[in-house]
Amino acid sequence: MDEDNGPRMDVSVCSGLSEEEPDCLEDLTPEMNREWMLAERGAPSCCVVDGATEEFFDFEDVLGTGMDMVLLAKEKLSGRMVAVKRISCERNVEVEILRRVNHPSIVRAEKVFKSLDKANLDIVMEFVPGGDLFEYLSRGSRRISEQRARAVVSQISSALAYLHERGIVHFDVKLENVLVEESGTELKVHLCDFGISEFLPMRKRRSTISRDGDSQRDFEYCSWRTVDAKKRSVLGTRGYIAPELVGETSRNSKVGTPVDMYSLGVMIVVMLSGKFPSDESLSNGRLFDDPFWEDIRPDAKHLISSLLAKNPLTRATASDVLKHKWLSDAIPAEEDVLAPRLRSLCIPMRSSLSSNDIVGSFEHKRRSSPICKRSGLEAPIDLWHPTSTSTLSTIFKRKLTDCDLVSQ
Repeated sequence: MDEDNGPRMDVSVCSGLSEEEPDCLEDLTPEMNREWMLAERGAPSCCVVDGATEEFFDFEDVLGTGMDMVLLAKEKLSGRMVAVKRISCERNVEVEILRRVNHPSIVRAEKVFKSLDKANLDIVMEFVPGGDLFEYLSRGSRRISEQRARAVVSQISSALAYLHERGIVHFDVKLENVLVEESGTELKVHLCDFGISEFLPMRKRRSTISRDGDSQRDFEYCSWRTVDAKKRSVLGTRGYIAPELVGETSRNSKVGTPVDMYSLGVMIVVMLSGKFPSDESLSNGRLFDDPFWEDIRPDAKHLISSLLAKNPLTRATASDVLKHKWLSDAIPAEEDVLAPRLRSLCIPMRSSLSSNDIVGSFEHKRRSSPICKRSGLEAPIDLWHPTSTSTLSTIFKRKLTDCDLVSQ
Protein backbone atom coordinates (compact mmCIF):
# COMPACT_ATOMS: atom_id res chain seq x y z
CA MET A 1 0.00 0.00 0.00
CA ASP A 2 0.94 3.58 -0.39
CA GLU A 3 2.32 5.06 2.81
CA ASP A 4 -0.65 7.37 3.21
CA ASN A 5 -3.21 4.58 2.96
CA GLY A 6 -2.85 3.01 6.37
CA PRO A 7 -1.04 0.00 7.74
CA ARG A 8 0.85 -2.45 5.61
CA MET A 9 2.87 -5.60 6.17
CA ASP A 10 6.46 -5.86 4.98
CA VAL A 11 8.12 -9.19 4.42
CA SER A 12 11.67 -9.56 5.65
CA VAL A 13 13.32 -11.99 3.24
CA CYS A 14 16.23 -13.98 4.59
CA SER A 15 17.52 -17.50 4.92
CA GLY A 16 15.63 -18.01 8.13
CA LEU A 17 18.96 -18.42 9.90
CA SER A 18 20.68 -16.10 12.29
CA GLU A 19 23.09 -16.45 15.15
CA GLU A 20 20.31 -15.44 17.54
CA GLU A 21 16.63 -14.92 16.85
CA PRO A 22 15.46 -11.57 18.27
CA ASP A 23 13.16 -11.70 21.29
CA CYS A 24 10.77 -9.22 19.70
CA LEU A 25 9.58 -11.86 17.25
CA GLU A 26 6.34 -13.52 18.22
CA ASP A 27 5.48 -17.13 17.30
CA LEU A 28 2.24 -17.50 15.41
CA THR A 29 -0.29 -20.13 16.42
CA PRO A 30 -0.80 -22.92 13.85
CA GLU A 31 -4.06 -21.31 12.74
CA MET A 32 -2.48 -17.87 12.37
CA ASN A 33 0.57 -19.36 10.70
CA ARG A 34 -1.53 -21.05 8.03
CA GLU A 35 -3.56 -17.89 7.46
CA TRP A 36 -0.47 -15.71 7.06
CA MET A 37 1.37 -18.41 5.14
CA LEU A 38 -1.26 -18.69 2.44
CA ALA A 39 -1.94 -14.95 2.32
CA GLU A 40 1.71 -14.00 1.92
CA ARG A 41 2.35 -16.61 -0.78
CA GLY A 42 -0.38 -15.09 -2.93
CA ALA A 43 -3.71 -16.22 -4.32
CA PRO A 44 -3.92 -19.69 -5.89
CA SER A 45 -3.14 -19.73 -9.60
CA CYS A 46 -5.14 -22.89 -10.29
CA CYS A 47 -8.27 -24.41 -8.82
CA VAL A 48 -9.04 -27.68 -7.05
CA VAL A 49 -12.07 -29.51 -8.43
CA ASP A 50 -13.86 -32.64 -7.30
CA GLY A 51 -14.03 -35.36 -9.92
CA ALA A 52 -12.19 -38.03 -11.83
CA THR A 53 -9.21 -36.91 -13.92
CA GLU A 54 -10.11 -39.64 -16.42
CA GLU A 55 -13.19 -37.66 -17.43
CA PHE A 56 -10.98 -35.04 -19.05
CA PHE A 57 -7.69 -36.85 -19.80
CA ASP A 58 -6.56 -40.16 -21.29
CA PHE A 59 -3.53 -41.67 -19.54
CA GLU A 60 -0.94 -42.86 -22.06
CA ASP A 61 2.31 -43.68 -20.27
CA VAL A 62 4.23 -43.63 -17.00
CA LEU A 63 6.79 -40.82 -16.82
CA GLY A 64 8.18 -41.60 -13.38
CA THR A 65 7.57 -43.56 -10.22
CA GLY A 66 9.08 -42.33 -7.00
CA MET A 67 7.33 -41.38 -3.80
CA ASP A 68 4.44 -40.68 -6.20
CA MET A 69 3.55 -41.69 -9.73
CA VAL A 70 3.73 -39.24 -12.66
CA LEU A 71 1.68 -40.09 -15.76
CA LEU A 72 1.69 -38.77 -19.30
CA ALA A 73 -1.85 -37.84 -20.31
CA LYS A 74 -3.66 -36.35 -23.30
CA GLU A 75 -6.43 -33.82 -22.83
CA LYS A 76 -9.54 -35.17 -24.55
CA LEU A 77 -10.80 -31.77 -25.70
CA SER A 78 -7.60 -30.28 -27.14
CA GLY A 79 -5.32 -33.29 -27.65
CA ARG A 80 -2.41 -31.59 -25.90
CA MET A 81 -0.10 -33.56 -23.63
CA VAL A 82 0.22 -32.92 -19.89
CA ALA A 83 1.89 -34.56 -16.91
CA VAL A 84 -0.32 -35.76 -14.05
CA LYS A 85 1.14 -36.42 -10.62
CA ARG A 86 -0.98 -38.45 -8.21
CA ILE A 87 -0.39 -37.85 -4.51
CA SER A 88 -2.16 -38.63 -1.26
CA CYS A 89 -4.53 -35.98 0.10
CA GLU A 90 -2.58 -36.17 3.34
CA ARG A 91 0.48 -34.72 1.58
CA ASN A 92 -1.12 -31.56 0.23
CA VAL A 93 1.80 -29.19 0.86
CA GLU A 94 3.01 -29.82 -2.70
CA VAL A 95 -0.39 -28.77 -4.00
CA GLU A 96 -0.41 -25.61 -1.87
CA ILE A 97 3.06 -24.72 -3.18
CA LEU A 98 2.38 -25.39 -6.86
CA ARG A 99 -0.90 -23.48 -6.72
CA ARG A 100 0.92 -20.40 -5.40
CA VAL A 101 4.05 -20.23 -7.52
CA ASN A 102 4.38 -18.70 -10.95
CA HIS A 103 7.91 -18.69 -12.30
CA PRO A 104 9.29 -19.61 -15.75
CA SER A 105 11.82 -22.01 -14.20
CA ILE A 106 9.32 -23.86 -12.00
CA VAL A 107 7.02 -26.47 -13.48
CA ARG A 108 3.52 -25.01 -13.82
CA ALA A 109 0.42 -26.59 -12.29
CA GLU A 110 -2.78 -26.06 -14.28
CA LYS A 111 -5.48 -27.79 -12.26
CA VAL A 112 -5.87 -30.16 -9.33
CA PHE A 113 -8.46 -32.93 -9.23
CA LYS A 114 -9.60 -34.42 -5.93
CA SER A 115 -10.77 -38.02 -6.19
CA LEU A 116 -14.36 -38.76 -5.26
CA ASP A 117 -13.24 -40.80 -2.24
CA LYS A 118 -11.11 -37.80 -1.08
CA ALA A 119 -8.06 -40.07 -0.89
CA ASN A 120 -5.92 -38.74 -3.77
CA LEU A 121 -5.08 -35.52 -5.55
CA ASP A 122 -4.12 -35.43 -9.24
CA ILE A 123 -1.94 -32.43 -10.10
CA VAL A 124 -2.19 -31.59 -13.80
CA MET A 125 1.06 -29.92 -14.87
CA GLU A 126 2.71 -28.75 -18.04
CA PHE A 127 4.53 -31.54 -19.87
CA VAL A 128 8.24 -30.87 -20.44
CA PRO A 129 9.29 -33.31 -23.19
CA GLY A 130 13.07 -33.17 -22.76
CA GLY A 131 13.26 -35.42 -19.69
CA ASP A 132 15.29 -34.58 -16.61
CA LEU A 133 18.74 -33.01 -16.44
CA PHE A 134 20.45 -36.25 -15.45
CA GLU A 135 19.03 -37.92 -18.54
CA TYR A 136 20.00 -34.96 -20.71
CA LEU A 137 23.62 -35.04 -19.54
CA SER A 138 23.82 -38.81 -19.90
CA ARG A 139 22.71 -39.11 -23.52
CA GLY A 140 25.42 -40.70 -25.62
CA SER A 141 28.54 -38.55 -25.96
CA ARG A 142 26.75 -35.40 -24.83
CA ARG A 143 29.01 -32.37 -24.56
CA ILE A 144 27.91 -29.42 -22.52
CA SER A 145 29.31 -25.94 -22.92
CA GLU A 146 30.16 -23.85 -19.92
CA GLN A 147 27.68 -21.31 -21.25
CA ARG A 148 24.90 -23.91 -21.03
CA ALA A 149 26.02 -24.97 -17.57
CA ARG A 150 25.82 -21.34 -16.49
CA ALA A 151 22.36 -21.02 -18.05
CA VAL A 152 21.14 -23.99 -16.01
CA VAL A 153 22.59 -22.59 -12.78
CA SER A 154 21.16 -19.13 -13.48
CA GLN A 155 17.64 -20.44 -14.09
CA ILE A 156 17.62 -22.76 -11.06
CA SER A 157 19.04 -20.00 -8.86
CA SER A 158 16.31 -17.66 -10.08
CA ALA A 159 13.69 -20.28 -9.19
CA LEU A 160 15.21 -20.82 -5.75
CA ALA A 161 15.40 -17.09 -5.08
CA TYR A 162 11.70 -16.85 -5.95
CA LEU A 163 10.83 -19.75 -3.61
CA HIS A 164 13.05 -18.58 -0.75
CA GLU A 165 11.56 -15.09 -0.87
CA ARG A 166 8.24 -16.79 -0.16
CA GLY A 167 9.59 -18.94 2.64
CA ILE A 168 9.51 -22.17 0.63
CA VAL A 169 12.34 -24.70 0.88
CA HIS A 170 12.53 -27.41 -1.80
CA PHE A 171 14.66 -29.90 0.21
CA ASP A 172 15.36 -32.15 -2.82
CA VAL A 173 17.21 -30.09 -5.43
CA LYS A 174 19.02 -32.52 -7.75
CA LEU A 175 19.59 -33.30 -11.44
CA GLU A 176 16.59 -35.65 -11.58
CA ASN A 177 14.28 -32.89 -10.33
CA VAL A 178 15.20 -30.45 -13.08
CA LEU A 179 13.25 -30.89 -16.33
CA VAL A 180 14.86 -29.82 -19.61
CA GLU A 181 13.31 -28.08 -22.59
CA GLU A 182 15.69 -27.72 -25.54
CA SER A 183 14.94 -25.45 -28.48
CA GLY A 184 17.82 -24.98 -30.89
CA THR A 185 20.71 -23.50 -28.97
CA GLU A 186 18.50 -22.43 -26.07
CA LEU A 187 18.20 -24.62 -22.99
CA LYS A 188 15.34 -23.98 -20.58
CA VAL A 189 15.00 -25.84 -17.30
CA HIS A 190 12.14 -26.25 -14.84
CA LEU A 191 12.45 -27.19 -11.17
CA CYS A 192 9.93 -29.87 -10.23
CA ASP A 193 8.90 -32.38 -7.54
CA PHE A 194 7.93 -30.54 -4.36
CA GLY A 195 7.00 -33.77 -2.62
CA ILE A 196 9.18 -33.16 0.46
CA SER A 197 9.20 -29.37 0.26
CA GLU A 198 8.11 -27.25 3.17
CA PHE A 199 6.75 -23.84 4.04
CA LEU A 200 8.97 -22.25 6.65
CA PRO A 201 7.08 -21.24 9.81
CA MET A 202 6.45 -17.54 10.19
CA ARG A 203 7.00 -14.99 12.90
CA LYS A 204 5.76 -11.46 13.15
CA ARG A 205 6.80 -8.38 15.07
CA ARG A 206 5.20 -5.02 15.48
CA SER A 207 6.82 -1.64 15.66
CA THR A 208 5.51 1.91 15.95
CA ILE A 209 7.23 4.70 14.06
CA SER A 210 6.69 8.44 13.89
CA ARG A 211 6.53 10.39 10.66
CA ASP A 212 7.37 14.08 10.77
CA GLY A 213 6.77 14.01 14.52
CA ASP A 214 3.01 14.42 14.22
CA SER A 215 1.64 10.95 13.63
CA GLN A 216 2.40 7.37 14.48
CA ARG A 217 1.80 4.20 12.50
CA ASP A 218 1.97 0.54 13.41
CA PHE A 219 3.89 -1.73 11.07
CA GLU A 220 3.77 -5.52 11.05
CA TYR A 221 6.77 -7.38 9.72
CA CYS A 222 6.85 -11.02 8.77
CA SER A 223 10.00 -13.15 8.66
CA TRP A 224 10.67 -16.81 7.99
CA ARG A 225 11.78 -19.03 10.84
CA THR A 226 13.81 -22.20 10.66
CA VAL A 227 12.58 -25.76 11.16
CA ASP A 228 14.11 -28.42 13.38
CA ALA A 229 16.19 -30.86 11.37
CA LYS A 230 15.35 -33.67 13.78
CA LYS A 231 11.63 -33.28 13.04
CA ARG A 232 12.01 -34.02 9.34
CA SER A 233 11.36 -37.68 8.55
CA VAL A 234 12.55 -37.42 4.93
CA LEU A 235 15.84 -35.61 4.44
CA GLY A 236 16.39 -35.66 0.68
CA THR A 237 18.57 -37.66 -1.70
CA ARG A 238 21.91 -38.96 -0.51
CA GLY A 239 24.80 -37.09 -2.07
CA TYR A 240 22.88 -33.81 -2.20
CA ILE A 241 21.98 -33.44 1.50
CA ALA A 242 23.40 -30.46 3.39
CA PRO A 243 25.62 -31.31 6.39
CA GLU A 244 23.30 -29.60 8.89
CA LEU A 245 20.64 -32.23 8.08
CA VAL A 246 22.74 -35.29 8.93
CA GLY A 247 25.06 -36.51 11.66
CA GLU A 248 25.21 -35.60 15.30
CA THR A 249 24.98 -31.87 14.60
CA SER A 250 21.54 -32.33 13.06
CA ARG A 251 20.01 -33.02 16.48
CA ASN A 252 20.22 -29.34 17.37
CA SER A 253 20.26 -27.90 13.85
CA LYS A 254 17.92 -25.23 12.63
CA VAL A 255 17.54 -25.62 8.89
CA GLY A 256 16.23 -23.24 6.28
CA THR A 257 16.82 -22.15 2.71
CA PRO A 258 20.62 -22.83 2.77
CA VAL A 259 19.94 -26.58 2.40
CA ASP A 260 18.79 -25.93 -1.17
CA MET A 261 21.93 -23.94 -1.94
CA TYR A 262 24.18 -26.78 -0.78
CA SER A 263 22.31 -29.13 -3.13
CA LEU A 264 22.79 -26.64 -5.97
CA GLY A 265 26.53 -26.65 -5.25
CA VAL A 266 26.57 -30.45 -5.57
CA MET A 267 24.65 -30.16 -8.85
CA ILE A 268 27.28 -27.82 -10.28
CA VAL A 269 30.08 -30.18 -9.24
CA VAL A 270 28.35 -33.10 -10.95
CA MET A 271 27.63 -31.07 -14.10
CA LEU A 272 31.24 -29.95 -14.46
CA SER A 273 33.08 -33.06 -13.25
CA GLY A 274 30.72 -36.01 -13.56
CA LYS A 275 31.37 -36.95 -9.94
CA PHE A 276 29.74 -36.34 -6.59
CA PRO A 277 32.04 -34.54 -4.14
CA SER A 278 33.32 -37.00 -1.56
CA ASP A 279 33.03 -36.34 2.16
CA GLU A 280 36.81 -36.58 2.42
CA SER A 281 37.48 -34.00 -0.30
CA LEU A 282 34.99 -31.61 1.29
CA SER A 283 36.34 -32.02 4.82
CA ASN A 284 40.00 -31.57 3.90
CA GLY A 285 39.46 -28.82 1.32
CA ARG A 286 40.88 -30.87 -1.56
CA LEU A 287 37.82 -30.93 -3.81
CA PHE A 288 39.65 -29.27 -6.70
CA ASP A 289 42.89 -31.28 -6.48
CA ASP A 290 41.86 -33.62 -9.29
CA PRO A 291 43.59 -32.61 -12.59
CA PHE A 292 40.30 -32.24 -14.48
CA TRP A 293 39.51 -29.14 -12.41
CA GLU A 294 42.46 -27.37 -14.01
CA ASP A 295 40.28 -26.64 -17.06
CA ILE A 296 37.46 -25.14 -14.99
CA ARG A 297 37.39 -21.38 -14.54
CA PRO A 298 38.42 -20.08 -11.07
CA ASP A 299 35.11 -18.20 -10.79
CA ALA A 300 33.19 -21.47 -11.04
CA LYS A 301 35.31 -23.06 -8.31
CA HIS A 302 34.82 -20.01 -6.09
CA LEU A 303 31.05 -20.28 -6.49
CA ILE A 304 31.10 -24.00 -5.73
CA SER A 305 33.13 -23.42 -2.57
CA SER A 306 30.71 -20.76 -1.37
CA LEU A 307 27.74 -23.07 -1.95
CA LEU A 308 29.33 -26.07 -0.25
CA ALA A 309 30.30 -24.14 2.89
CA LYS A 310 29.71 -26.36 5.91
CA ASN A 311 28.30 -23.48 7.92
CA PRO A 312 24.86 -22.56 6.52
CA LEU A 313 25.23 -19.02 7.88
CA THR A 314 28.12 -18.36 5.50
CA ARG A 315 26.72 -20.28 2.52
CA ALA A 316 25.89 -18.32 -0.62
CA THR A 317 22.22 -17.46 -1.13
CA ALA A 318 20.31 -17.71 -4.40
CA SER A 319 20.62 -13.94 -4.80
CA ASP A 320 24.38 -14.22 -4.28
CA VAL A 321 24.60 -16.81 -7.05
CA LEU A 322 22.67 -14.63 -9.51
CA LYS A 323 25.15 -11.80 -8.90
CA HIS A 324 28.24 -14.01 -9.00
CA LYS A 325 31.03 -13.28 -11.45
CA TRP A 326 30.86 -16.76 -13.00
CA LEU A 327 27.35 -16.00 -14.27
CA SER A 328 27.88 -12.35 -15.20
CA ASP A 329 31.25 -12.43 -17.01
CA ALA A 330 31.49 -13.36 -20.69
CA ILE A 331 33.37 -16.53 -21.61
CA PRO A 332 35.62 -16.54 -24.71
CA ALA A 333 34.30 -18.96 -27.33
CA GLU A 334 37.51 -20.99 -27.36
CA GLU A 335 37.15 -21.67 -23.63
CA ASP A 336 33.46 -22.52 -23.74
CA VAL A 337 33.48 -26.28 -24.37
CA LEU A 338 33.77 -28.69 -21.48
CA ALA A 339 35.06 -32.20 -22.02
CA PRO A 340 32.52 -34.98 -21.41
CA ARG A 341 32.82 -35.74 -17.70
CA LEU A 342 29.87 -37.99 -16.99
CA ARG A 343 31.50 -41.42 -17.23
CA SER A 344 31.00 -42.01 -13.52
CA LEU A 345 27.28 -41.33 -13.79
CA CYS A 346 26.40 -43.36 -16.86
CA ILE A 347 27.68 -46.30 -18.86
CA PRO A 348 29.02 -45.92 -22.42
CA MET A 349 26.13 -46.12 -24.86
CA ARG A 350 28.30 -47.52 -27.63
CA SER A 351 28.80 -50.96 -26.18
CA SER A 352 27.77 -54.56 -26.61
CA LEU A 353 25.66 -54.48 -23.45
CA SER A 354 22.10 -55.67 -23.78
CA SER A 355 19.24 -53.46 -22.64
CA ASN A 356 18.83 -55.76 -19.62
CA ASP A 357 22.46 -55.08 -18.66
CA ILE A 358 21.86 -51.36 -19.06
CA VAL A 359 18.77 -51.48 -16.87
CA GLY A 360 20.74 -53.43 -14.27
CA SER A 361 23.50 -50.84 -14.27
CA PHE A 362 21.10 -48.01 -13.60
CA GLU A 363 19.24 -50.05 -11.00
CA HIS A 364 22.58 -50.33 -9.16
CA LYS A 365 22.96 -46.53 -9.34
CA ARG A 366 19.44 -46.13 -7.95
CA ARG A 367 20.15 -48.34 -4.95
CA SER A 368 23.36 -46.48 -4.19
CA SER A 369 21.65 -43.08 -4.16
CA PRO A 370 18.52 -43.51 -2.05
CA ILE A 371 16.25 -41.05 -0.45
CA CYS A 372 17.39 -40.72 3.14
CA LYS A 373 14.86 -41.16 5.92
CA ARG A 374 15.17 -40.55 9.57
CA SER A 375 14.27 -43.25 12.06
CA GLY A 376 11.81 -41.61 14.43
CA LEU A 377 13.31 -38.40 15.78
CA GLU A 378 16.76 -39.79 16.48
CA ALA A 379 19.92 -39.63 14.37
CA PRO A 380 19.22 -40.25 10.67
CA ILE A 381 19.98 -43.48 8.89
CA ASP A 382 20.28 -44.05 5.15
CA LEU A 383 17.62 -46.26 3.66
CA TRP A 384 17.00 -47.29 0.09
CA HIS A 385 13.53 -46.12 -0.81
CA PRO A 386 12.21 -49.04 -2.90
CA THR A 387 10.01 -46.80 -5.03
CA SER A 388 12.57 -44.07 -5.61
CA THR A 389 13.56 -43.78 -9.26
CA SER A 390 14.47 -41.15 -11.80
CA THR A 391 12.96 -40.55 -15.21
CA LEU A 392 16.13 -42.00 -16.70
CA SER A 393 15.82 -45.43 -15.12
CA THR A 394 12.11 -45.46 -16.01
CA ILE A 395 13.02 -44.88 -19.64
CA PHE A 396 15.55 -47.69 -19.59
CA LYS A 397 13.00 -49.99 -18.02
CA ARG A 398 11.06 -49.75 -21.24
CA LYS A 399 13.79 -52.00 -22.65
CA LEU A 400 14.83 -49.84 -25.60
CA THR A 401 16.86 -51.62 -28.23
CA ASP A 402 20.62 -51.19 -28.42
CA CYS A 403 20.11 -49.43 -31.72
CA ASP A 404 17.93 -46.82 -30.05
CA LEU A 405 20.45 -46.38 -27.26
CA VAL A 406 23.42 -45.59 -29.51
CA SER A 407 21.56 -43.20 -31.80
CA GLN A 408 22.86 -39.65 -31.75
